[in-house]
Amino acid sequence: MSEGPPLHIPAARLFRLLLTKPRPSISISYRIKDAPGVELTVRGLRGVEEGSILDRVSSVEVESVRESRMVSEYVAASLYACQERVFMSADQVNMLSSDEAVELGSAVIEAMKAVSPTYPRSDVVKWSVRLREGAMTNFNIAEAELMASSQDYIIGKKAYPLPRPDRYFGMALSELTDGQLMTYRAGVKVIRDLRGESD
Repeated sequence: MSEGPPLHIPAARLFRLLLTKPRPSISISYRIKDAPGVELTVRGLRGVEEGSILDRVSSVEVESVRESRMVSEYVAASLYACQERVFMSADQVNMLSSDEAVELGSAVIEAMKAVSPTYPRSDVVKWSVRLREGAMTNFNIAEAELMASSQDYIIGKKAYPLPRPDRYFGMALSELTDGQLMTYRAGVKVIRDLRGESD
């Protein structure tokens, strides 16, 4: 089932949240029992990274075990503290008590709904509408203008824009998350609409 954007986060904040570099990230209130003073952050994943997680758990036959393993994989891939991954593998996550692993997994999955939309899992139309709404706000419209300026043009009988999210983010395309790409496209669309430019 496709997931839309979280409605409890204002559109303007969601737009800014997905612009975070190198990856969109959000702090969670959950604390690991053995490290209660360590702040935890969930970083967004790329669609291909989620695909790799699904590949790793696809051979697990029992559905409940497969679901649990998938959550552990998501935690291992996206949970950070002090700019470092907290767990290097799902096996390390599974060394937590079962209650703690479930609570932590729930917190991570909830946070990923905000910072990790992916093209295969997300309702891209709903995300696009919400991100365009966020781009239109006073604090974000100038950022959307910068996005729209980060394009090349192919000149023929007409000038055709060539989006350059890599230039805007200052990162290789292969490093950008799906959420960053969605946000870039939303910002460019808002400015092109305001200028009366066709797609």
